[in-house]
Amino acid sequence: MTTKNWNGSDVPGHTYASFDYLSGTQKFDIKVDKKATFYFKYATNIKRGKLHLSLESPTRVILSEDLHGPQADSIQVGNPGGEKIQIILVGSRAAGKVDFVYAQQ
Repeated sequence: MTTKNWNGSDVPGHTYASFDYLSGTQKFDIKVDKKATFYFKYATNIKRGKLHLSLESPTRVILSEDLHGPQADSIQVGNPGGEKIQIILVGSRAAGKVDFVYAQQ
C-alpha cells in the first residue's frame, strides 16, 4: 500500500481522512457493541483516481460502492450475530476526503 499526505483519525463512531494519494487497501474496524444495530453515514469527495468503499463482516458484504466526486448516503446495519464489521477502502491513485460516522440505535 502507498499513501501520501494521509491526515485523519479513527475513533469509536467516527473515521475520517484526507489524502493526496492512496493505492492499496485501508481497513477500519466498526467499534459498536456486539449484536448492535447502527446507522452508517458517509460523505466523500474523490478528486482523482479510483476509490472503492465496502462495509463487510466475515460472512457478508453489507455495502459495496465505487466512489466518484462528492457523494453522501446512509444505511441502517443490523448485526444480530455480533460479527466484526470493517470499513474497507481500496484505492488506485485516489485523492480526496472520506468521512464515516456510525452510531448505535
